[in-house]
Parts: sequence; structure tokens; C-alpha cells
Amino acid sequence: MKEKNAWKRGEQRAREAVSCLELAGHDLRYGPLLDLGCGAGYLTDYFLKFGIESVGVDRAKVHVKYAKNNVKDGDFVLADGVMTPFKTKSFNTVILNDVLEHVPDQLAKPLLHEIKRILRIDGKLYISVANKLQVFEPHTQIPFLTWFPKPCWNALHKLYRKEPLYYQDTLNPYTIQKLTKLNESHEL
Repeated sequence: MKEKNAWKRGEQRAREAVSCLELAGHDLRYGPLLDLGCGAGYLTDYFLKFGIESVGVDRAKVHVKYAKNNVKDGDFVLADGVMTPFKTKSFNTVILNDVLEHVPDQLAKPLLHEIKRILRIDGKLYISVANKLQVFEPHTQIPFLTWFPKPCWNALHKLYRKEPLYYQDTLNPYTIQKLTKLNESHEL
């Protein structure tokens, strides 16, 4: 049941990305799409089902293996987003869905630099990122978790979930100001 829900959430997130890109006047049918940080391939699968030429990339071997085994006709590549194996200007669309908040601050600019390199001049980047000020933290569904200082997160997670928060050090939710500043630094 948990896996089925994950596929449904992936489909919902893919629909959100498509809607935002269409509102921006972007046509996903012209050229390949890169799902950067594809995880288990949920979004890539959705794009492929709708005839959008898509490639999924993840740096976790276990995710790429899972995606290859579960997504029919999927093309998945094991690579770090900071240094991808793709030619310059090779993608019409890049999807960065719920990835940026897991990228350390010192790697965020190199990641966007690489995206800018592989994205066509008229291409579009879609970014969805956890908001530091949202009421429910999206990974844990614990209310107000990220409103507290980071050293408190583990204790709050233990209080709600009876276990430690294993990714506390790699979770860096964004404010709109932080995301805007990062995007402006790359003219995206």
C-alpha cells in the first residue's frame, strides 16, 4: 500500500510540474526532459506514459536500480547532478522536484551551474522545494518542525515518531528569499 501511495504522489507531483510549465508557455513535447534527482522514477514514469522523452538521473545506486526495474522503457543514469554525463544544451526541460532541499548549500550553485549548462537556451527549469515556513514538514508531516532551530529537529522527531530523524544534516528547506537569491545568481 505504501508503494502504491508513493506512485500516486509522484503522479500528482508530475502533473503539478506539467501544469506550471504549461502556464509558463513551455511545451514539453519539444526535446528531452531530465528528471534530476529522480529517486525511484515516479515522475519519470509519468512523463514517459504521456509520450514525453525523459531521462531520470539520481546519485543513489539503489534508486537507479529500483527505477530501472520498475519503470517500463525508462532510461535511468547513475550520476551526480553537479557533474552529469550529458552534452551542453541537450535538454528542453529539467525537473528538480524535492531535490534542492537535500543539496548542501555549498553545492547548490554548482548544481544550478550544471543545469544551466545542459539546458537549452529556450529551455525551462522546474524547481519544487520544501518551504521552511510551511506548517507540515513534507517528509515527516510533523507540524512546525522546520520553524524550530535545526538542533531541535531530532528531539521533535523522536517525540512524534519515536525514532531519530536520520536525514537532519541533509535537509535544508528554503524560504522564497533564499530560492530567489539562488536563482538570480544564475539568471534562471
